Amino acid sequence: MLAQLAEEVVDTPDQGLLERAAQAPLGYTLAAHQLGARHWSLQPLVRFSARRVRTISQRLPDRAIRAGIVRTGLSVQGGIDALTAADRIATALEERPALLDRDNWHELQELVLTAATTVLELQRGARKKKVPVAAIAPAAADWIAGLPPTDIHDRHKSALHTAGITKTTVVLDTP
Repeated sequence: MLAQLAEEVVDTPDQGLLERAAQAPLGYTLAAHQLGARHWSLQPLVRFSARRVRTISQRLPDRAIRAGIVRTGLSVQGGIDALTAADRIATALEERPALLDRDNWHELQELVLTAATTVLELQRGARKKKVPVAAIAPAAADWIAGLPPTDIHDRHKSALHTAGITKTTVVLDTP
């Protein structure tokens, strides 16, 4: 809901109506029902939502970029991290266009996968699973190459700190 408000309301002539825009969808949530049942005001939640949307718009002032990021499901910081990673990849390609040659596929793949490991959500997931971030890109490359999970586990279990194949596949399957 906040993502929709950030995408649709901020930087439009309706920005002044932000709190009213937040009020309408929030009024139909379970939280609103629970608050109403206790005769508590929805206004603090509405004000919080409006402030959050304003913060998103300030951190991501470009409407098209903001819309793209909120659709990914990444946090604002994760989206900013992804944009930074994309800039790093674009710079590398400008400096070394030969990275796009078929013979350089593995180097390009390593660049992209390593850049992806800088995104907040991936780093949070690695910390939660107690997996070194640096171990993810090589294991992901083998997964992309189509290696069977048993082979990926055998190759990367010590770097990923995964005792069993199930944990290895969970590391690769979820952020």
